[in-house]
Amino acid sequence: MTMLAKQLSLVRKYGLKEFLRGKIQKAKYVLNILKFHPNEREKWNSLYGRYSGERVFLIGNGPSLNKTPLFLLKNEKVMCFNHFYLMLEKVSWRPEFYTIVDNLVLDDIVKNIDVVLNNSKEVFMPSVHAQGDVFITKVKENDQIYWFRHYIFGAGFSKKLPKIYGGGTVIYEGFQILKYLGFSEIIMIGVDMNYQIHKSVKSIKKNSTNIESLANNDPNHFDPRYFGKGRKYHQPESHIIQNIFKNLKYLAEVSKSLDIKIINAGYDSEVNFFPKADFIEILGLDKHKRFQLFEETLKANTIYRSFEELKKSTYKIEPFGMIILSEDDNYHAKLEIGLPIIKENIFSHVCFGPFENELFFVSRNKCI
Repeated sequence: MTMLAKQLSLVRKYGLKEFLRGKIQKAKYVLNILKFHPNEREKWNSLYGRYSGERVFLIGNGPSLNKTPLFLLKNEKVMCFNHFYLMLEKVSWRPEFYTIVDNLVLDDIVKNIDVVLNNSKEVFMPSVHAQGDVFITKVKENDQIYWFRHYIFGAGFSKKLPKIYGGGTVIYEGFQILKYLGFSEIIMIGVDMNYQIHKSVKSIKKNSTNIESLANNDPNHFDPRYFGKGRKYHQPESHIIQNIFKNLKYLAEVSKSLDIKIINAGYDSEVNFFPKADFIEILGLDKHKRFQLFEETLKANTIYRSFEELKKSTYKIEPFGMIILSEDDNYHAKLEIGLPIIKENIFSHVCFGPFENELFFVSRNKCI
């Protein structure tokens, strides 16, 4: 297809107004990159291959994380994304790497960037977003932040960071960064890709997927506050999801030539392009070590000094419909019973686990 034919095809597909809007966005992006692009090459060069031959866990933010004993990752390298910091009240570790890409999510996070900077080692963000938004001027200069910029045209997997390809999901940029850092094995969890349309939202931009949530009931992430009341993001419409699947499939096809092994160890994941493995088996921790790490998590986040002390203070939840917990008491429940209780009690209790197939709901009044 000739360039002219391709452009005419895009006009027919999206309409002249949207076609021109896209061209204006790209022009704005180019102008802002020329104006605000930092000289980061030397800084990025210092990262190249730093973790050669090591493994890393890439954590998506799907609901399946509530089934995943994340407390076991204490001694592992981890990359997290977006509003993952909501999970940090449940674990005793902090991620080495943090990446944010979406312009609406960045708008929220840069207002309170210290939450991310204080809870990670290195943070990766676009200096100028592909839609033209400038972020490098919104954050004070910081050695922890590594700015990147997107390729304007084409698709692929970049080896020449800080230039990077977008893939419809922040984890796509994450994979490119982790490869650049030298990791040879990337184990992903929480990349569920079974999105639902979020209904309690309002549109904030005509003819776009830009939305603002009206309630703390996000159905697509591990915490209903993730894209909760007042949060702005993009509605996960079907064409967006299909584009993400297409890019992840491409990554699976080229991963061997890139000399990286990608394993999907997540629960309930719809991503079937990569070999799957059991999360617990990959970690290879015996029962005693798993107990030790869970107890360390409780000590780090609650007033309890041992698992036994916590267990003596809990009531067992029985499976009788929707359950609202008393905000001053602690509870425990089998995993399948406790999962739907998490979002209904998110403001009164912190849910720890699963440990030995149980979830432990500790009153926020008894959390540190």
